[in-house]
Amino acid sequence: MANSNIGQILKNVVLDFTPGTKAKADEVNKNFDEVQKHVDTILSLGWHRFVDTAGSELAASYEASNKISVPDDQTTIFTRGMYIRIEQNTGGTKHFILRKVEYDSANSKTNLTLDGVLGAVLANESIDNPVYSTGQNPYGLPDSKERQLERAKGWSRLTDNEGNLVDVQFVSSNAPKYKVETTTSVDITDVISLDMKFRLEQSTGGTKYGTIVTSPTVNGNGRTEFEILSTSTIANETINNSVYSTSSTPHGWNEPTLGADLEITSTKSISASTVTTVDWDNSTFDPYGIASTANDEFTVPIDGNYTLSFGFGLEDIGQESRVIFRPLINGSTFNGMETFRGFDAVANGTSRDVNLNAGDKIKFEVFHTDSDAATLVNQSSNGNRETFATVVYRGPIFI
Repeated sequence: MANSNIGQILKNVVLDFTPGTKAKADEVNKNFDEVQKHVDTILSLGWHRFVDTAGSELAASYEASNKISVPDDQTTIFTRGMYIRIEQNTGGTKHFILRKVEYDSANSKTNLTLDGVLGAVLANESIDNPVYSTGQNPYGLPDSKERQLERAKGWSRLTDNEGNLVDVQFVSSNAPKYKVETTTSVDITDVISLDMKFRLEQSTGGTKYGTIVTSPTVNGNGRTEFEILSTSTIANETINNSVYSTSSTPHGWNEPTLGADLEITSTKSISASTVTTVDWDNSTFDPYGIASTANDEFTVPIDGNYTLSFGFGLEDIGQESRVIFRPLINGSTFNGMETFRGFDAVANGTSRDVNLNAGDKIKFEVFHTDSDAATLVNQSSNGNRETFATVVYRGPIFI
């Protein structure tokens, strides 16, 4: 590497000043010059001077607290996502992330919109020693929450197509769904989409995670709006540091599966030849509040494809009896999950995938043709749960 000889150079400098040796000024100066060159090399690792395609220096000028400019059209030199380092009398060395590159043909200059690392802002004064980097970790770049967010596996900052940071704000709540919209008129419908993961920060509750559960659309105010499903309450207050991910399990993801179960905890008498709605007693898993023992049903909160599963046990029934245990979706039967043959002790179960819409309600009913009442059992003789139902979200609606 370029700095591999620094140790030997420093050793030579020390030898020149060792008592009993004669220091030669020109040799000492030469060694120090070599040290300085290697130090400069280290400091420039990953950084490049502002020069045009011909290699001529480009002067950077102040435009605003988050914007600088360079002469002429330099859009082939600078690209969104670069790191920029400058020096100013006020604040010293400052680091930025390049968010937007735009050529101003009327004034023959290229504007660079910047996002300050560690809150850096530009002072309205001269800009010295501007350099840029396309690397992920150029020498001397300070750590910051901004970099942590961009570095964190699977997350991307919310920006428009030109690289400008985009913020969102609270619109309404229908827990566990929360509607948000961009704070300005901007179309980011080709940036984020249904089923992406989302993360934001608020003063109340800190970091919150959720899933985008409606396709983003541009509303009448020109703002992009969408709904987020979350077990955390998204409050009606400022939203900061919005990021999104296309990964199913991005770094830090802590949201549970969208789903729930219902079970009976005691036996139920099922009258002969009578369709009976299952009277559920308990739910052991329901992070989004979609199961109701009061109404004996599930209510799905979002459109999507779901897996319906159930198991049941029915005792005191003749072998030739017909047994039906099936789900009802909004009061209608769902074919393919209903008929079983009867035995003295029936234990059965199955599952199916089905497209459902937000607000759809799912109940279960049981029926048998035995001449006497049968018993719906909650658990087997070895203690395993027998009569239960689950609903689990799998993803967007399958076409």
